[in-house]
Amino acid sequence: MRRMESRYQSCFSVFRDLTSLFSAAALLGILVLGISAVTGAFVASSIVAFVLVRWFYRRHAQWLRHHIAGVEASSRGDLQTAELHFRRSADYAQGFPITDNRLGQALNNLGAVSESLGRLDEATMLYSEALAIYERSSGPGLDRTPSVRVSLKRIREAVTR
Repeated sequence: MRRMESRYQSCFSVFRDLTSLFSAAALLGILVLGISAVTGAFVASSIVAFVLVRWFYRRHAQWLRHHIAGVEASSRGDLQTAELHFRRSADYAQGFPITDNRLGQALNNLGAVSESLGRLDEATMLYSEALAIYERSSGPGLDRTPSVRVSLKRIREAVTR
């Protein structure tokens, strides 16, 4: 049941990320059109907007590809492959805005893999970084901090035993 809930949350997260991606692209387009209307440089600003949206979309697509591959590998129990994909998704997430939580997702998933592999110090560090990102980026109804706090508490209890 927990795996099903996790898969549902992952699908919801992907949908939410795609929605924010298209919203950002639409806002960027409106901004560029506004600037071009004021400056009269419609062609140049349209090209810049196209390049920025394309770059952002490609980065998101790569992040999403590695995120999904990591989730699938993790569910199969292939933790080394999952770790590789989550690290790559973290690399792609580095380029997103500071309020974006995709880096937090990647670090949280890496923390879970590290915990499963018995690397508790690394897991603690990754969970702590994910928590910091979630605290500044989570919106209403999307707060992921409780689950990360539970993971950190579980590791701390395991270390003190």
